[in-house]
Amino acid sequence: MKIKTERTTGAVKAAEHPELSRVLKDLQADHIVYGIPKERAFGILRVTPPIKDIIANPKLTTALVSHIRNYVLPHMRNGEVILNNNIPPNILKEVGLKPTQYNNLQLIGKENRNRKKGKRLGR
Repeated sequence: MKIKTERTTGAVKAAEHPELSRVLKDLQADHIVYGIPKERAFGILRVTPPIKDIIANPKLTTALVSHIRNYVLPHMRNGEVILNNNIPPNILKEVGLKPTQYNNLQLIGKENRNRKKGKRLGR
C-alpha cells in the first residue's frame, strides 16, 4: 500500500470561516496542514489513505515521514509550523522537526481569550 499525495494550490483562507478550529480539525483527517497560525492562511497536502489509517500501519508511517520531508518541508517558510494534532510527536521528531515546529493548533483563534478580566462594577 502506498500513500498518495495531492497538493492544493494556494492556501486555505481560514480567516473567512468563523469556526476556525472546526475547519482545521476537519482538514486534519486527510490533510497535512501547515502555516503560521496568526496569519490564518494555511497550506495543505492531501494524503490518501486518511492519516489515522496511515498511523495504524507501521509500513506507512515510514512513508508518511518521507512524504513530510519531501513534500511539506520544502514548502514551509520561516515561522510556519505543522498544525496537525493527529500525527504523533515521535513521527514529527523523526522528520527532524523541533517541538516548536508542530502541534501549535491551540494558538489559533485564542489570541483574545487570554485577556485578564477586571473587577465588575458594584461588587
